Amino acid sequence: MALTSQRSYESLAHAAARTGMSIKTLRRRIAGGQLAAYRSGRLIRVDTEDVDRLLVRIPTMGSPIAPPPRGMPVVDVGRGQRF
Repeated sequence: MALTSQRSYESLAHAAARTGMSIKTLRRRIAGGQLAAYRSGRLIRVDTEDVDRLLVRIPTMGSPIAPPPRGMPVVDVGRGQRF
C-alpha cells in the first residue's frame, strides 16, 4: 500500500498567528501570486507548507549562503549578500 501525504490547510488568521505575519501581508502574497489560496464558500484557506515556504532563512556571519529555492528570483542587495 502506497503512503500518501495529506495536505493540511489553515485559515489566514491561524497562519498569521502561527508565523507572526499579518493577515494583510498574507492577502498581499495571495494577490501577488506568491501564495496559493483555496476558497470554499466564504472561507479562504492556505496550505501550511506553502505558508512556511514564504519564510526564508537569512544568512548570518560565518554561515554559507544557501542557493535560493527553485523558481525564486535572486536579488542582489549589495555587499555580496543574496536574498
